Order: sequence, then C-alpha cells, then structure tokens
Amino acid sequence: MINNLKIKQFKCIDDEDFTFENLTILTGLNSAGKSSVIQSILLMSHYFGQQKFLSENIISFAINSNMYLNAKEFSITVDDACLTKNIDEINQQGHLPNFTNEQDIFHIDANRLGPEELALYSSENKIGKHGEFIFSYYEQNKNKAIEKSLIKSEVSDTLQSNIDYWLSYILDVEVELNTERVTSSHVKVSYKFNKLATAMSPDSLGAGTSYVVKVLIVCLLAKQGNILLIENPEIHLHPKAQAKLGEFCAFVASHGVQVVVETHCEHVINQIRYEVYKHHIKNDDVVIYYKEDSRKPFEKIEIKETGHLIRENKEARGNFPTGFFNSTLKELLEIG
Repeated sequence: MINNLKIKQFKCIDDEDFTFENLTILTGLNSAGKSSVIQSILLMSHYFGQQKFLSENIISFAINSNMYLNAKEFSITVDDACLTKNIDEINQQGHLPNFTNEQDIFHIDANRLGPEELALYSSENKIGKHGEFIFSYYEQNKNKAIEKSLIKSEVSDTLQSNIDYWLSYILDVEVELNTERVTSSHVKVSYKFNKLATAMSPDSLGAGTSYVVKVLIVCLLAKQGNILLIENPEIHLHPKAQAKLGEFCAFVASHGVQVVVETHCEHVINQIRYEVYKHHIKNDDVVIYYKEDSRKPFEKIEIKETGHLIRENKEARGNFPTGFFNSTLKELLEIG
C-alpha cells in the first residue's frame, strides 16, 4: 500500500506531497492534474514492478515533464523509493515491494470499454489498458470465493454471487451477470435483467451497467494490501446509483484494500461522507485532494467523524471550495 507520494515537475504538478489513506479521493476541475497523480503511480509500477503494461505516452519524458516550467527532469517518490527521469537517463533509488501492475496494483482507466457482447479472452492479462480483459478475468474466477471480509451476498461467497448482489443493489433492480467462453479468444457477455427469462445483450441495457460492473469485478477480486486506481467509476450512472457506488468504495476500502478514486461526482463523495458519519469507515481512513486549476496545487480536505469537511488551514465547513459542487447554487437561488 502507498503511505506517501511526492511528485516534482511531473506533467502539470510542480512540487507536491500526498498522504494516502485507505480511501484517497482525487477531484477537481477537468484537465487540472488529477489523472497525473494516478499516472505517476503507474509509472512507478513500471520501473519498480515485474511486469510492464504502460503505453509510451506515460513512459515518455518529453510528454510527462512539466512544460509550464520547462523542466529538465521530473521525480516521483513512493514511500522510500524514488524515480528520477530526464531526457537521457533514468535513476532508481530504493526498493518498492509488491508494486507490480495487474498483480498488486489494478488500474481501471477512464477510457475503459463500455458495453461488450463479445469480450477478449486472455489467460495472462487481468484488466488491460482499457479494461478489455476484465470479463475474461471474471469468467475464469466467477465460481471462486472472494476475500471473506468483502462478502455481502447471503447466497454464496463466490465472486459471481457477490457481483450480482452489488450490481442489483447499486442499480436498484435485480440483475445477474452471465459470461461464457465461446471461442478460444472471446467471452460472451449477457445479463438477466429484472427477472426476465431471456438473457439480454449489454447493448440492450443502459451503458452504466457495463461500465460499473467492471469496477465491481476488479474491486471484489482484490486482496488485502492491493492498490486499486479507479478513474471516473460513476460513468453513465443515475445519481442514486452513483451514491450507492460511493458506499461500495467505502466498503472495499474499510476492509484492507487501498482504493484511489478519481471522480467528478458529488454524489459519490457525499455518500462517502455519510459512510464516515455512520461509522462504516473511519474518518482517518479517508482523504480528499481537490485541484482547481492545472497551475494551482492540490488542496487537502479531510472528513470529521460527523461527516463534515475540514479544509486544510481553514475552519470546518460543509461544502467544497467555491465553484465546484455548488456551481449551480447561484442560479437556483435566482430562480427562487
């Protein structure tokens, strides 16, 4: 797990320190630098892990050095391990155990694939760059028991039973995920929806079902000590479902899996605050980092036991920085 992350002159980040908790939330305006934090962790896994899955865009010095500062090098430090990179050389210092992508770290990209009736099968890959192997991973593990602490289904301890439990709970309708390996290279995906006898194609359902089920699969296959990097888990979900997804993230993070979520969704964040208030997750196990602009630093925001937000060096208050979640408040007050 990650305790501390330090980034210098990487992409649009100048010089920043982050303390990571069991549930770390990255939020803020578009193109402000939230994904850069996740990419810095992936870059560390590339050089300190055993397997390499990253695209050239993340590895390239020219693309990732801070262009605002015309930086000649950048550095990333995770706990006691440091990576420094410039146009000519790479310097690694320290040791970072258990930091291999798709073994200890699992990344769900914002650009993951949506509805897939035929998904790619692989006996080696678990997720892929765009989530193209997640249904394959599920097909191979659906009948296996998940971590005891993550079991919610009263029917069974298998991955399949617990996926169906959470999928139905979040979408507020009875849903069953079906997968079947139909060729050497493909898995067929369908859903039993609302007690209908006939399985339905993913294209016949809302896209949110296909997007969220991939998040559920990866999270429920995680082991204690694993790190999950999840970008925009709320894609295409109804606000009520987004809130329940926030509950799910808090549940997973409260049971020994480190969850890093990049989100734009107030419903996800407010539900996590409520989970703190209900003592389903400790307030010390949650931290929020907000970034207003690509040229400004992240602001650290903590959550009190009461669910209220504490902005760093400021009094406790119940809202985010001006212009984010309350962006329509002025217009609503004007309507009256």
